[in-house]
Amino acid sequence: SVMEPLVLKSSYNSPEVSFNPQSGILEISGRSIPEHANMFYDRLIMWVKEYAIAPASKTEVNIKLDYLNSSSHKYLIELLEKLEPIHINGHQIFVNWHYEEDDDEIKETGVECSELVKVPFKFIPVAVE
Repeated sequence: SVMEPLVLKSSYNSPEVSFNPQSGILEISGRSIPEHANMFYDRLIMWVKEYAIAPASKTEVNIKLDYLNSSSHKYLIELLEKLEPIHINGHQIFVNWHYEEDDDEIKETGVECSELVKVPFKFIPVAVE
């Protein structure tokens, strides 16, 4: 079965999501403070779990969050954990963790995620306009 992309528009409290199974580019951007983080992240986690079974030859995960609350953080780690089989099975994957260069909190969150998840991370500072 061919997987469908998962595309969600951002809202006031939830990030934009663009998961493309063909290109292997998975992006989450914006702010993540949904009232029911489990409901928001459940479908992302289900999608990623299925994707990890037969991933693209190269997977690039772009996380561009400017704010996330603690429950989002928890589910984001769960989502990233579901990508571990891709790395363990020898496929190319890395997480690009984007953060505004003066935003230590978001950078720290990324470092924390990278220490908990067995997937290579790259940290990408973004210049603030």
